[in-house]
Amino acid sequence: MDNQLHPYLIAIIAIPAVILSILTLKYRHETKLHFSKLLRYLFYSNSLVNLARKEFLTVVIPIITTTYFVALDIWGEKWNLFTAHPDAHEYIFFALAGLTIISLICKGIADRIESNAHFNHQNITERFTLLTSRLVKQKLDRFKEAAQNIDYQQDIFHQITLPNLQINLALTEIVDLMHTKFGVRENELCITIMKEDPTTKSWRFTYQTNKSWKHTSPQNLIRQNSTAKQCLDSGEPIFHADKQYAAKKSQYLLSKRDTTKGKVGSVFCYPAYTRSKDHQSRFVISIVTYGKMLCAPSDTEQCDAIELIFSDICRRIDLELTLESIKDIKSKSDSRAQGASI
Repeated sequence: MDNQLHPYLIAIIAIPAVILSILTLKYRHETKLHFSKLLRYLFYSNSLVNLARKEFLTVVIPIITTTYFVALDIWGEKWNLFTAHPDAHEYIFFALAGLTIISLICKGIADRIESNAHFNHQNITERFTLLTSRLVKQKLDRFKEAAQNIDYQQDIFHQITLPNLQINLALTEIVDLMHTKFGVRENELCITIMKEDPTTKSWRFTYQTNKSWKHTSPQNLIRQNSTAKQCLDSGEPIFHADKQYAAKKSQYLLSKRDTTKGKVGSVFCYPAYTRSKDHQSRFVISIVTYGKMLCAPSDTEQCDAIELIFSDICRRIDLELTLESIKDIKSKSDSRAQGASI
């Protein structure tokens, strides 16, 4: 067969590869993000790739290509079908060969992406189940122990309900989860809970995993374009896999630690509310990583999985924050009642 097409094939493969390499090196951060999303779409999430991944096609196309090549090699100079149109059959063979290569490459890349996402999601889900089990067991053990020594003449709710203890335990478990499943070290992670004072409307940190760190003022986080403000305004959990890109879209407020430790990282914020007849408590639970992203921003499935699991974890904390708010409301109500009786 004529080899004149070989230089063209090399050029077709080499030129896009060179262009992609140059673009990857030259383009800025947000452009790389869009580019990675484009690659993911081209090799994983579009309908043509899904068609190419079909087991039937990945088996049948190579068989047809191999059979066609063998037929050309053995009978190419004997059969009129081949000798009458040699150029056409050469094009057909290269088309089949190219289709086979593309099909196998797309399937390989897509299967790899899918298996990694499934593996990570399964691992995180298992760890979350273990975390929940530990929290429930610790609370159950504490209730059973309290039942043996409870003073029924006193307020039983205040005696057995210790939300502070449960919240600190949950934060410790989250830190362990981030280290074992995401490879995020303790000095690369900060988890905080902010609370609004219902009287003064000011905000303060009530829980922090790294108390020695100098944090951005809660007031600044709420007043400026931050993920905390974004989740409060929407009333929904917010996850940004790439907080640097989120900052450029005015959806994350870069802190001094971000500028010193590098802007790479992820952020998740969860709003929590407790409302009564004359009282409302508002909280924001934040999980922020420094120097490491929890997943690729282009991996939408993984981003959705992380947001879902973090939301489930924060709901456990939200339960304890609700109990804490109820205790505060009851304490204030009891104080008012005592003041009125004097």
